[in-house]
Amino acid sequence: MELLGLIASIIISILFIISGVVKIVMSYHHPDRRIKNFPDTNVGTLRIISWVEIVGAVLFFVPYYVNFLPLTSTISAVVLIIMVIGAPLTHLKLGEHKEAALTTVLIIIIVIVVFSRNFL
Repeated sequence: MELLGLIASIIISILFIISGVVKIVMSYHHPDRRIKNFPDTNVGTLRIISWVEIVGAVLFFVPYYVNFLPLTSTISAVVLIIMVIGAPLTHLKLGEHKEAALTTVLIIIIVIVVFSRNFL
């Protein structure tokens, strides 16, 4: 079970890091106009979301498995869940049903990993 949690944590962290880096690159590629995938979000907000994703991904994985302040990992998981709750709604609003389903599954996997780390 520990190995499965490790693999899920690595995958979740990689997904959030990639997502954050892509958003940062997009925000610097289109600094003065709206980004097509984020029509209601200005560039500054998008950059903040990106950095929260990257830092949250690192804090989700590293503290727990290095055994340094493992509670930090749980707190970052809660922050990521709160932040990602809006993603399926945004994807549905843009008509992206596959992406909405994928982010919903991601939220469920994060909850399962955090639950298994803390209560099993």
